[in-house]
Amino acid sequence: MDTLKKYVLSGVFSLLCFISFSQNPAHFFLGENEFSNADIYSIKQHPNGLLYVTTNYGLFVYKNGTFSPIPFRKNQDISSLFSLRLDSKHNLYCATLSGKIFKLSDDSLSLYAEMPESYVHKYGVDFVFDNEDNIILRAGVLAIFKENIWKILSEKGDTPAMINGVNPKQILYHSVNNGVVKIVNGKRVVIKNSINKNLKSPHHALSLYTNNQLISVNKNGVLLNHYQNKFYNFGEKQITVIQTQDNSVWFISGQQGINKLIYKDSIFSLSDTYFKNTFISSITVSDKGTIFLGTFGNGVIVIPNINCFEYKTNITQIKGITSIPSNSVQLFKTDIQENKRITLIGNPSASKSILIGSERLFYDETIDFGNSEASKHLLFEDWWNTEQNGGLGSLKDQQTWSENSGLIATAVGLMKVGNGLEHIDWIRNGPGNICWKYGKKNFRCVNVGYIASLQQVLYTN
Repeated sequence: MDTLKKYVLSGVFSLLCFISFSQNPAHFFLGENEFSNADIYSIKQHPNGLLYVTTNYGLFVYKNGTFSPIPFRKNQDISSLFSLRLDSKHNLYCATLSGKIFKLSDDSLSLYAEMPESYVHKYGVDFVFDNEDNIILRAGVLAIFKENIWKILSEKGDTPAMINGVNPKQILYHSVNNGVVKIVNGKRVVIKNSINKNLKSPHHALSLYTNNQLISVNKNGVLLNHYQNKFYNFGEKQITVIQTQDNSVWFISGQQGINKLIYKDSIFSLSDTYFKNTFISSITVSDKGTIFLGTFGNGVIVIPNINCFEYKTNITQIKGITSIPSNSVQLFKTDIQENKRITLIGNPSASKSILIGSERLFYDETIDFGNSEASKHLLFEDWWNTEQNGGLGSLKDQQTWSENSGLIATAVGLMKVGNGLEHIDWIRNGPGNICWKYGKKNFRCVNVGYIASLQQVLYTN
């Protein structure tokens, strides 16, 4: 398990090998033991692959299968840290609610800046970096820290409770008096025609651009599309709205669960609620698309980079999942056998689709597995023509060893599809000439591999 998690975090995990699947996307947990009594406030994956979290016990980094604390360079009477941020040089920062901002260097935290005591506010502190790596601070005032000097940017009585720094070139916030304001080159610029007095609690609204629309969402789940002058009431009290670096927008409930904002046919809507029984506290998306969710008391939820949201199926147990390029196969359908044992669901997207099933399934665009013309590259046990190719039992693993040829680990033995590897004792598994079996005796083959330089086949049973 630790090895598998390490591959995900380093960005080389390309095919999901196990899933926790119901109404939630495929996922697994990190740090359940380390953070069983901890609250995660902020989470960020560094471009170097390391995962950082701030908690009520300080800053931690995920290395070698465990989360380890990061010390302060000088003793600090501080436990809780918030607001993990990266500047343009990928330096990592975090902050306290009293406005101390720390920088990570040489595996320890040192004080980088401290806001004036007069800036302290009951809503705490948040900060982002602009495109010149100046700090834009949201506290009792809106301020900029430039050339080691603090300067107030906000007007009196017009300090926002939320600030959006996804785009450092134009940091956004919703003003009480002026609608949406962007900070460009250290100056406030009001966006024209963005004022709407009907958006209540405007200082508790997050403003953002998404799908070529300018929207603001307040803490009660009321969304205003400024371009269309249209309101949506999603009826959720005390939510936290976060826009991640991939420009996705998320609604984190004040109780439990998380929703993704969807824009389709010029209409905004919310996805199903995911992780309904878990208090989600923070979210980040890596450069490679892996989603990390911080929780209170349950560690980190990791959702690998596959398009698996919004699957709805009658399958009670899912064992198989595979990715299919949409330009190679048009298999976007549900296929239920008469005995109701097997269901395949394809989810079309711009680049690929995901097939899931209650048994193992594999896809290889170079091999003809002898199925129907529409699915000849898809290997799936109940689709196999048993009269022509013999029974395979349940599928366990598949390995391509050359173009048009592959190896299959099954519950009844090791199989070969295609030609080659003639130095191994293969026996025809059925009247057809596609599937060949290794040896006469049945045995449970679990995994299969191939060493090209030695022409060797490896398997486990």
